[in-house]
Amino acid sequence: MELLLFNHQEYERLYNCTNLVIDSIPIEKRRLTLLALINLILGIIYFLLYLPCLFSIWKQHWKNDCYTILLFIGIVDIVGLIITGFLHPILALLGAVLAFNRCLQVISNSISLYLFEGIKTYFWLLISFLYALFCFCFLRPVLFSGIYFSWFYYPFVGYKEDINGEFNTQLQFYHNLTVGITLPTIYLIFAVGLIIKNQKYKQIANAQVFSISHAEKLVFLQVFTISIINTTCSSLYFVMQFIKPEWLIVISQFAWFHVHGFPPIIYLFLNKTIREDCRLFFFKIFKSNKVNQVNGVNILVKPGIIIQ
Repeated sequence: MELLLFNHQEYERLYNCTNLVIDSIPIEKRRLTLLALINLILGIIYFLLYLPCLFSIWKQHWKNDCYTILLFIGIVDIVGLIITGFLHPILALLGAVLAFNRCLQVISNSISLYLFEGIKTYFWLLISFLYALFCFCFLRPVLFSGIYFSWFYYPFVGYKEDINGEFNTQLQFYHNLTVGITLPTIYLIFAVGLIIKNQKYKQIANAQVFSISHAEKLVFLQVFTISIINTTCSSLYFVMQFIKPEWLIVISQFAWFHVHGFPPIIYLFLNKTIREDCRLFFFKIFKSNKVNQVNGVNILVKPGIIIQ
């Protein structure tokens, strides 16, 4: 971005395609219709599923710092589904923050409260946002290539080689490497901490309550699944620095796409609160049934049936 705004001469030198013969690669090889249709259909489905999930998360985020982070990720995902562009760095980093937050809650609730309680959660989100803003302003942009159905820093990929390596982005390389290593490490610590903590409570005589409830475990599983998708995507892009077969590029692109699009599927399967809110949301739209609130609980009233 800074090249376009403040150093236009250098921008023209790097990105001018006047001497490029576009049709030297036939249009048939630059247009992958089947992959594009799959991507479009999935994008529409994910977008429509994400909207009610995001509404439910917004309702819950006042109660739990985890939901606050999920709300921020959800907003980024919605934008990412519309303009898949520079947002991958912020999402991968937010996955690391979310994993760190859940891991701390298991190992030490006091440390978790110290780092994430109240407005402190927004401080972590601000760091993530500033990191993404830095990438957007000062790194070379990623550009779409229909030849490989993916995004690249090098604008002439498929036409000529980047002999001088001017478009190599070391920060992205280390970013993907860090995410691929950090997230599994955090969750290994989380798993060990969870086992130790549960064993400790089991050993307490006549203990009737365990340290981790079923609902909390489901929240951890949601965060873990989202972070695994981020880890897989970052790892694939790291491997692409060394080997670049076309099938790996396509898989990596769909992995990146699912980083933004797959979370609502996870929420609907694993989060009862979000699932019920979405059910009520769609009933309000498509059914002429009445939705009441009793003591703060949504009640869906159908003929002869009451769904809580």
